[in-house]
Amino acid sequence: MKNGIVSVREELGLVLDMVRPKISKRVRRNVRKGFGIHRLFAMQEAVIRHCLELDRRGEPGDVVLSAPTGSGKTLAYAIPVVQRLRRRVVPRLRAVVVVPARDLAAQVRQVMVKLVQGTDLEVACSVDEFIPRRTRSFQGDDKNDVASVQTVDILIATPGRLVDILDRPTALEHVQYLIIDESDRLLSQNHFEWVGKVIAAAGRTVSWAEDSGMQNHRDGCFSPRNRGSEWNFVRKILASATQTRNPKRLVPLKLIKPVRFTTEVTDDGVEPKFSLPSSLVELAVAVESATQKPLLLAALLGLMEEDGKMIKISSRLRIAEESIQSCIIFMKSVESTHRLARLLEIISGLSRLRSQNILEFSSAISSQRRADIATRVAKRGEKTEKVVMVCSDVMARGMDIPSVDLVINYDIPV
Repeated sequence: MKNGIVSVREELGLVLDMVRPKISKRVRRNVRKGFGIHRLFAMQEAVIRHCLELDRRGEPGDVVLSAPTGSGKTLAYAIPVVQRLRRRVVPRLRAVVVVPARDLAAQVRQVMVKLVQGTDLEVACSVDEFIPRRTRSFQGDDKNDVASVQTVDILIATPGRLVDILDRPTALEHVQYLIIDESDRLLSQNHFEWVGKVIAAAGRTVSWAEDSGMQNHRDGCFSPRNRGSEWNFVRKILASATQTRNPKRLVPLKLIKPVRFTTEVTDDGVEPKFSLPSSLVELAVAVESATQKPLLLAALLGLMEEDGKMIKISSRLRIAEESIQSCIIFMKSVESTHRLARLLEIISGLSRLRSQNILEFSSAISSQRRADIATRVAKRGEKTEKVVMVCSDVMARGMDIPSVDLVINYDIPV
């Protein structure tokens, strides 16, 4: 560690059984069964070991995690949370994960649900609707949601819904872990001024006995080692592919002894702004006019016959119909996403590609529809169908879509 920064190479770390402090047998089994993972990435190992050691000693200490998309940040913070809470006696809200979008909330919930299998821990998701692990349903406008939050252990929420929960002053008083996923994006927006409200409400000083829902009686209900011990802090974890470099955005979080984990630093100890995998191929295609842009895109995707110029471009980009089975196209707005998706549907309906394989993914469609699309793409596997997803920036950060052959920035990223 140098100046509070831990640089971790992008490589495999220890097998699960070798991590110290030790991860419980139940959690290790859930990681292997739920994710097919037997060995952690070095970054995951470093963060998990750091958090487990602090938990073991009962010491405060916050984590700022900066690692590329797809490097396993969710498991890096989820494993310590489940490891700490797995033996809780009374169900109380002790861990909150804040995410910027409903779709990412659902994805994080799926990870948590797999990790808590075989325990009594309850995981819930609060976005437009409240979705606990065990099929109970609480609607977003129901005031009973605030009370219902107290019956879960881990809550994944968007900032707006989390602020709603704070209508009950004691809603977050037992919180021990506060995770801000995609923290760079959330801290730059700070809608509803949620940061200050959450920090003020989270984690008052709670004794071990009180947190367990029991009293420390004179007859020795608890051992002297536990009597009077306190967890009087909230461990905060910030996770993002890119972390803010503006200290003013971090001040409201009141970080305690923060340690920054990053997958790469330069020789002078400064993190590079960008890190790209060596296998990534990047190319740009210039068009002469705006009217040519959608037609060129359709040609590159094999939705229409190409002229000589388009054949040359298609060959260079290796976008032969047989080699590209999944594609994501990013747009700058919800309106342009819908417009392009509809245009490609019309073109594909007249060509060899079936129109139902053009999928629109934006906030204009229902959360259930987006969940169905994400599941369909994730489970596509070895199927021969071609899937083209036209997306707004709702998909741009944090979403896990496996086996994507091609990503197209149709509009310049902003």
